[in-house]
Amino acid sequence: MGLLDPGPELIILIFIVVILLFGAKKIPELARGVGRAMGEFKRGKMEIEREIAQSSSAGAASAAGGDGITAAAKELGLIVEGRSEAELRGKILEEIPKRDRVIVVSVAKAFRIDVEGIGVDELRERILVALQ
Repeated sequence: MGLLDPGPELIILIFIVVILLFGAKKIPELARGVGRAMGEFKRGKMEIEREIAQSSSAGAASAAGGDGITAAAKELGLIVEGRSEAELRGKILEEIPKRDRVIVVSVAKAFRIDVEGIGVDELRERILVALQ
């Protein structure tokens, strides 16, 4: 049995050392502290993943460029002929909060934003970020 291959003996030995170092009364406090730390770690990880997803959505929208804005405007039923990209952006910003999920999903797809498993409010937020 090597050090990297812990067997039941090593686990029991570690448990005994923990009891000797911290005492039986401190183990529940230690477990709560570890649990809190793990919770904080998971929350931080989720926040970082959300920020990465938002930045990739913004990058996808930038990659879509004017075509994405034109396609999004058309999904919203806006007149695109004779309007500048800035005008279309403004109109999309006005219309997105008013529209239902089906239209919001269509607009998000026009910006090449991943829509799987994402709520309508989060999609609206990602579209607004992509337009800025």
